[in-house]
Amino acid sequence: MMNRIVSIFSMALLASVLGTIQAYPEIMDESYYANLTKRTVIVANLASKDSVELASFYAKQREIPLANILYINCPDTERVSWNVFVEQIFNPIRTDLVSRGWIRGKILPEFDSHGRLKIVANGVKIAYLVTTYGVPFAIENAPGEILKDAKFDVFNWEKTHTTAASVDSELGFFAVHGSPIVSVVNNPYYERRNAREESDYIVKVSRIDGPSLAICKRIILDSIEAEQTETLGRGFIDLGGGPTTLGDEWLESVFGILEDVGIPVEKDVGKSLAGRGPNLDNLSFYFGWYAANFSGGIASEEASFKPGSIAFHIHSFSGKIRDEELGWTGPLLVKGAAVSVGNVNEPYLELTHRPDLLLKSLSLGWNVGDAMAYSLPMLSWQTIHIGDPLYRPFLSKLKIISAIKPD
Repeated sequence: MMNRIVSIFSMALLASVLGTIQAYPEIMDESYYANLTKRTVIVANLASKDSVELASFYAKQREIPLANILYINCPDTERVSWNVFVEQIFNPIRTDLVSRGWIRGKILPEFDSHGRLKIVANGVKIAYLVTTYGVPFAIENAPGEILKDAKFDVFNWEKTHTTAASVDSELGFFAVHGSPIVSVVNNPYYERRNAREESDYIVKVSRIDGPSLAICKRIILDSIEAEQTETLGRGFIDLGGGPTTLGDEWLESVFGILEDVGIPVEKDVGKSLAGRGPNLDNLSFYFGWYAANFSGGIASEEASFKPGSIAFHIHSFSGKIRDEELGWTGPLLVKGAAVSVGNVNEPYLELTHRPDLLLKSLSLGWNVGDAMAYSLPMLSWQTIHIGDPLYRPFLSKLKIISAIKPD
């Protein structure tokens, strides 16, 4: 169950970590988006021919230079140990990024206490690092590593004393020497109003993944198609009886944002997920909570997604991204979504992506990579998101977007 950390910590402490939720994103000048493809780096796993094929396919569809593909050789599994992550994923990518000039700095011939090659860095040139189908997405807990940096635990709370995390959430620290791996690390992009103001050291990581190679390719093609589509589909918000009022508040805010931008939207406020209904077809936006597995009206035959749709169901273990039936992320992708969010382990609600901040930034013309970074308070944790980071769902709606003003 997604426990509430506010029941354990004072709101004052929580506010000091997460900040005050007031800053709205700015509408970015179109010049910002001109060269992002050239600064997008893709990671493919040589142990998976599908991963290699997908990396090449994505690069060609988005006109990303093929030289921007990095290759690693690691187990073609969903989860890996900390040692395998460091030795076969993190260290090879860090080395490659430095040697190619994507990270300004140098690798030192020694290791930190967690087995990572040490680095001296003074900045990064990457806009987005994109992991692909075939690259592991979760790291198992390593109890032996915990005592090495438990002093860095932000909350000093036993339930966050774990090194278990999503792979992508750890990959952002390529240019950071000695980052802690226990508990969480503040995300410098969280609520940063101007996407052009990049961090000098933290890399934005996105993932194109799903239950099959075909679905991954469809995500890419649908995203490109949707950017050219003048008409967005409808929205549906399923409050579904979540365990706290905070999640309800987020989803109510999502409802209001969709109304503000002129999207036909309905919501169900029942104590369980909405059942079958006439308003679940032709969806571009689905947000809901709180069920363990894909279910309710959204799982019915009547429900359908338009190309490029965004689907987000809040649950502790939603991030079974390669499963067609269990969890939420994988089944939503099978259903037709192009963008989704999940958790590989218990994340605790306040440490997950904010759906309202995600949608607010997207509605102002931001792309998926920047919006995901803007809406996530913590890194080195359990969250994962699926989608083309270059995708801008509201690109064809710039006239509407230009009329939207931050609250």
